[in-house]
Amino acid sequence: MMGLSAYGEPRFADQVRGVVRTDGDQVRLDLSFFIHHSVGVEMTWDGGEPVIGTVYSPKMIDTFGPARVPRTQIRQEHCDLAASVQAVLEERYLALLTSWQQQTRSKRVCLAGGVALNCVANGKIFEKTPFREVYVQAAAHDAGTSIGAALHVSHQVLKQPRSFVMKHVYYGPEYSDAEILAALGEAGCHYHRHNDQELIQQTAEELARGSIVGWFQGRMEFGPRALGTRSILADPRRKDMKDTLNRRIKFREHFRPFCPSITAEQPENSLRWTTRRPSWCRPTGYVRRFET
Repeated sequence: MMGLSAYGEPRFADQVRGVVRTDGDQVRLDLSFFIHHSVGVEMTWDGGEPVIGTVYSPKMIDTFGPARVPRTQIRQEHCDLAASVQAVLEERYLALLTSWQQQTRSKRVCLAGGVALNCVANGKIFEKTPFREVYVQAAAHDAGTSIGAALHVSHQVLKQPRSFVMKHVYYGPEYSDAEILAALGEAGCHYHRHNDQELIQQTAEELARGSIVGWFQGRMEFGPRALGTRSILADPRRKDMKDTLNRRIKFREHFRPFCPSITAEQPENSLRWTTRRPSWCRPTGYVRRFET
């Protein structure tokens, strides 16, 4: 929705405002648009993954039109609806933050929940609210509740002191060289082992030629973002690269962006590839390119 909103105009904003509003530090819904509180919501677990049925009432269709069938054409009204929802989300989101800041007088805020991954809205916090320090846990969506559950048990149940600081997100599995070589052998892959400098050089050359590179190192990232250990690398200078990635690998809608990597030392130049060593990157001198 956030990505699609850039292609539309918020002409449905007034109707969206009628669905959800804020009241101080509370969110209020017009429940006539929903059925979860009255009829309930169907849920199936076929294949081990929950599939949730319709949550909205016929009034939602009367107001905004029928739901788009997945993988069908995206029309301008869909873009305009996305723009409207994004605009009202930002209004309500920033209003909640402002209300809490007025109550707490704090200049710091910690955000969680799937909406906290809306980087367009987050980018307006400093401009539109008095907060000056913002922390968003990298797996701010539902998966991040596992951290909260573990910390609750540690602090509230076991009465352990508060000592954990989340300085990175590399908590996933990692694999030894022997395991990697075994997997390559089982797959029948041809491979060549490089030292770090050779690997960097060849990867840069492949990217410059327009190749797409899979980058694998260390422990897997926790959360929905590729952060340099399980990433797809490509040259952002090529105008056809987004379409190539979507056609061959990602199969995303055209409006969903990819994010360029930058070094901590050069934040003002977001599209420059460099051979300087970024602070986060273990193999010397390579810059990640991660997806949003």
